[in-house]
Formats: sequence, C-alpha cells, structure tokens
Amino acid sequence: MASGERLGQRLGRLGRHERGVLCSNRHADTHDHEHAAARCDVNPNADAHAHTAADRDAYAHTRADCDARRPSSTASAVIDADANAAVIQHADAHPDGANPHANSDVDEADFHSDTHTDADRANLHADADRANPHADANPDAHSNIYPGSDAFPRPLRDADSVKSQRDVPLQVLIEGVRSLGIALSPDQVDQFQHYASELIDWNRRVNLTAITERTEIVRKHFLDSLTVLAVIDLPVKSRLIDVGSGAGFPGLPLRIARPDLRLTLLEATRKKCDFLNHVLSRLALEGVRIVHARAEEAGRDPAHREQYDVAIARSVAGMNVLAEYLLPLVRVGGWVVAQKSGDVQTEVERALSAIATLGGRVRGVAPVSVPGVDEPRAFVRVEKIAPVPEKYPRRAGMPEKRPLR
Repeated sequence: MASGERLGQRLGRLGRHERGVLCSNRHADTHDHEHAAARCDVNPNADAHAHTAADRDAYAHTRADCDARRPSSTASAVIDADANAAVIQHADAHPDGANPHANSDVDEADFHSDTHTDADRANLHADADRANPHADANPDAHSNIYPGSDAFPRPLRDADSVKSQRDVPLQVLIEGVRSLGIALSPDQVDQFQHYASELIDWNRRVNLTAITERTEIVRKHFLDSLTVLAVIDLPVKSRLIDVGSGAGFPGLPLRIARPDLRLTLLEATRKKCDFLNHVLSRLALEGVRIVHARAEEAGRDPAHREQYDVAIARSVAGMNVLAEYLLPLVRVGGWVVAQKSGDVQTEVERALSAIATLGGRVRGVAPVSVPGVDEPRAFVRVEKIAPVPEKYPRRAGMPEKRPLR
C-alpha cells in the first residue's frame, strides 16, 4: 500500500485534537511549515481506500484542516489568532522577553499579522531590539539623530546603539567647554552632537579621521579645536581661514562656538569638501566658504592672498613648511596660529629663518591642556609684520619638497 494511502487511513482514525497537533506547529519557521504541509498532501485517491463513510468524513475534515494550515493560506492569520494571543501572554509572563520554546528572533510574519493590536506590535518590536540591538535596519543614520522620524524607533547603528553612548560624550563636551571658559547654548550643543553623528556616518565611506569613538571625537577633535579660543583673542567678525581643514578641524568647532566668525575652509581633497558641504547643510551654518584648492594655489590667488585676519592649521606640516602655506594668506598685522604636539620648541627654532623670510615673527609658544587628553599640546603664534615676497608661495609641492631654511 502506498505511503500516502496509509497516512490517509491513519489520519482518518485520529481525533480532531490529535489531527490539529499533527498538522500545526505554531513556532515552526517557514521551512518547517512547508514540510508540515507536505505531510498533509496525501494521495488524492486515498478516499477509495477509506473503508467506511465515517472514515471518509474524518479524512475530509483532516484534509480541510491541513489546507488551512498551509503558510500561503489567507485563512492562517484567523486560525492562528488564539495561538498568537497565547504567545503574547506567555511573553508577558517572562519579563526578560525570553521564550524557552521559541527562536530568539521575532517572526517577521508574526509582527505584520493582522491579529495583533498596536500594543502587541510595540511589544514585538521591543523584543526584536533586545534580540539584536545593533541591527542596521535603517541605511540612513540621520533618522537615528532626529527624534520623531518613526512611530517605532528603528534599531540604531553601532555608534548610536544605546542612549548612554550619547549621554557620556555630551557630558564630556559640556564639562570640557566650561573648563575652557566657553559657554554653549543648547542649540550649539545639538550642533556638536549632529556633527559627531555625521562624521561617524561619513567615515564609513570616506577616510576622514582615525578617531571614531564619540567620547574621543569630543575630546580630540571638538575640545582640541576650541582651545584656540584660550590662546588668541579673535575679534568679532574676524576673517578666519582653516588651511588643510580635512573633516573641518579646527575651523567648524570654532564657527559653532563663535557664530560671528567669517570662516573659510581650505581643503585639497574633493571628497572631504563634499563632507564639509554636507555638514554645513545639516547644521544650517551660514557664512562659511569651502574652497577646494591647495594652500600654494590659494596663496597666489588675489581672492585669498592677504585677505584674512587669522590663518590656522592643525598638524598639517612642519613650521618651516607651514609658514609658507599660511603667511601669504593673512594681512600685515594678522596672525598665524599653528596647533602642534611633540617637541614644538625645537621645531620652531629650526623654522625661525623661514618665518622671517616670509614676513613673520614668532610671538610665543603657548602650551595648552585639552580636557581628558594626556598628550601635550601647544600653539605657535606668529604675527605678520611685513608683506610676503611676491615669489612665495612657490608652486604646488615645492614648500614640502624643499622647505625654506
């Protein structure tokens, strides 16, 4: 006798409850459902082997029940309503959301089932977040920054996975600026938070920085940039150019803290300029120019030569090279400010002749302490006391290849 026929007879002898158990497994995945459905596909000619009218009637009921249990059946949501309610009730009885008889992942079909209420969906969504808190369900990280973008919060990226990861850097920022004697409004604090989020997101695609942990971004990018305000007095509406700005440091943090500054960001890499334009748009910063050019080119361009009150750079090059980049950009009476680390005094002594050739005079080396950063930092302050000779800066690449002595 064919196996399908034997199964048909067996099903005919089972009670209704036993047939339901045989054909249904509420917590089975799609693969298991397909096998369960296959077991119900008995030989269509099995009716001929049923010996009694009762057997044939039982077989008909069994076949109808099995058909109703198929995953593709539109009736499955109705049939499973009681089971869904039982699962939710069981989950409520376990505060940790665990079900010892179920897979830890929430069944996507269960989540979208019409048998759930809004509260049930919220519970299921919370279970999904607990099961996989780092799921990248949203390709646009920005929707994780601005609240209210979804009825249910989407799983966050690694850098934004838990609230405390934002709270800790926020406190570091507030305490850090206070120690520097800087006051920030709530809107300015928000701008710094959004800036950090955009930096982390873009850095996945463009090499902007090696520093990607939020607290380190606050300390080694934001606070480090803001120490400029502790060593030099920037008059209101000062014209400031940040040379080799990269991801916007130190220029953008200074502009956020001092909205009156007229800032130009000079950057030679197109992708970094794209990031800067994006950040300016996101933070709604107006009055900031981005110039895609090398420092040597800008220094010979009348639109930039001797047009700024202050030129600033952070770890771009040695002082003898940096002087040729920066001094042509500032007016006579303006200032060059170089952020440095390491043996700054020796570096400055070796650059004194080059600085003098370019019309500058060193006015001091000011050590600074960045809150939360152990490495020593210092600013070299150079005043421009005479115009730069017309032949400087030399063509692109020459200042670094053959530094002035």
